[in-house]
Amino acid sequence: MLRFALLGLLFLVIARTFWRLIDGVVRGVTGEPRPRSRGTGARSTAVKMSPCPVCGTYVVPASGVRAEVRGQSYLFCSAACCSTFMARA
Repeated sequence: MLRFALLGLLFLVIARTFWRLIDGVVRGVTGEPRPRSRGTGARSTAVKMSPCPVCGTYVVPASGVRAEVRGQSYLFCSAACCSTFMARA
């Protein structure tokens, strides 16, 4: 009896794994996005990041240091990079 229960459980695990694999392949081919995770409830939004002109670190626009030089706006990762850039400009 235990052997039958374990075989049934193994079959369910293998069937679910196979189904998820096929579902992932179909979603990848069609370009359909993955479904959101059920537990978190938080949505992620994409933000375009900009490289710091001094060190090359990518910066989120909301948290970067902004400076304007000769009418052009620049975004820096830190105040140190901003001051380095201003000294060169």
